[in-house]
Amino acid sequence: MIHPADVKISEIMQKLMENDPKQENLHRVLAASADIDNEHTVAEHIQKIFTILIESYPHRALEKLEEVSYLIRKGHDLTKFLQLGINRDCREQAKDLASYIEKTQPLFIKPKAEEEGEDPPETPPVCNMQDLLAD
Repeated sequence: MIHPADVKISEIMQKLMENDPKQENLHRVLAASADIDNEHTVAEHIQKIFTILIESYPHRALEKLEEVSYLIRKGHDLTKFLQLGINRDCREQAKDLASYIEKTQPLFIKPKAEEEGEDPPETPPVCNMQDLLAD
């Protein structure tokens, strides 16, 4: 069994935790906590989970946390169950939307004033709803 005091902390982690004894203690406890066979520590498990979540699911990490943790813990091949390393190149999608953007841009142009110094004419309402702020 590994004792928390015996855990070696990397230089990078030491620099990050140099003024925080609670953080260092937590790091030592997690690194010392291992499975039954003493093969994998809790700290290693958490690092694997967050690496996958950050790289593959940055916007849905919370939704995938339990699933990724379970698959890693059971030793399953993650690629059978999850899409890993998703290509985030959105250029094709942007090209598809270019014609739509071009078509809708004129709808957002404000009318210009007829003479300088005047306020632009008020845009007529688009629907028949009562103006609640006018009262």
